[in-house]
Amino acid sequence: RRMIVHSVALKRAAVPAGCVSVFYDVTKIRQLEDMRREFVANVSHELKTPLTSIRGYAETLLHGGLEDAEGSRRFVGKIERNALELQALVEDILKLSEIESGRLEFQSVSLNLHETIQSVWENFEGMARKKDVTFENQVEGSLVVSVDSGAIKQVLGNLIDNAIKYSSTGGSIRISSTSQSGWCRVQVMDTGPGIAERDLPHLFERFYRVDKARSREV
Repeated sequence: RRMIVHSVALKRAAVPAGCVSVFYDVTKIRQLEDMRREFVANVSHELKTPLTSIRGYAETLLHGGLEDAEGSRRFVGKIERNALELQALVEDILKLSEIESGRLEFQSVSLNLHETIQSVWENFEGMARKKDVTFENQVEGSLVVSVDSGAIKQVLGNLIDNAIKYSSTGGSIRISSTSQSGWCRVQVMDTGPGIAERDLPHLFERFYRVDKARSREV
């Protein structure tokens, strides 16, 4: 624990008679400050990578690259990809701010969970095909849940995206569900390396990376 202590001496007729101390537990505040510093450092690095690429390709085009039609198209394509990556990062940051400020409102509707999962998976089929990753939707076809449509699709998309990225070639992803007392638990399982126990406490830290070197690649 981290403490801040304020002490005042007590005297009786100019003779020391002890002291009064007030202890402030600032452990949580310091942890949040450390997380904020780490977050700023991580996001700065994440933003710097696509920005550096965009600037490099733009400079190449400005200094003679435009004369090469085929090369120009290739460079513009890379600028676009990096700009989209940059946009996605900024949108993530804005979404996090919206969630943490309590401004995010959920609108529950009735959804067929099996069909919803299937529609989310369709966005990743091309990505999975490149790595020969198979998918199995084991959720009961008639299961209907009350949930915010956009939020559930975002959560499922994040989990499926990570499952594909960190699965080895020829891996598999399986989504199942269990129902109990009016609640539905959805499980997304993959054959990837998993997360080491030492990193589990950081699971919900913003932009935390287990393997920074490998995450650069994906």
